Amino acid sequence: QGKPLVREDNTIIYGEGVTLIGDAVPPVDGMTLEYVWFDAEGNQLTSFSTKTHAMTNMLPTQTGVYRLRVTAYSASLTSLTSVAYGEVALTVGKRPINLSWTLPDNTVYSGTDKALSCVFDTDDLHTGDAAPSAGDYELNYTSVRNAGSYTLTATLLGNFAELYYIPASDNNHRLS
Repeated sequence: QGKPLVREDNTIIYGEGVTLIGDAVPPVDGMTLEYVWFDAEGNQLTSFSTKTHAMTNMLPTQTGVYRLRVTAYSASLTSLTSVAYGEVALTVGKRPINLSWTLPDNTVYSGTDKALSCVFDTDDLHTGDAAPSAGDYELNYTSVRNAGSYTLTATLLGNFAELYYIPASDNNHRLS
């Protein structure tokens, strides 16, 4: 029978979906094929279904090797059975979230703190996710007092750090 062919999009980001597609040819005409998909932990995802398996709203923790078992059998000749396996590595990456820095305008450094902050682009969020709040990120500087050169950096925390990342082009901002 040979190894089943498994076709897929094997790199997606948090919140996207993927359809795993397997294809096999029965070793003998007239045999029936059963397709069963298993996740990266070995849990059965489908029960004798068609050759496709759709998954939605994927999480980075679902990264791993997915396996397909194809069983060919004959209803009339119960002793005639063939089993083949295929697998595919699936990577679910973090979703990028861009930010803009809020900096003091026309600052005259007078020895008082000048507030610094950032605003996350909510268009980058997965449907249903709220914008990061103060406990979801930290800034290396929240204010500046004296004239100088500063590199501002934001770091995601907790659940946001597991699902999102800040692109390097947005994360480091130089204030002089």
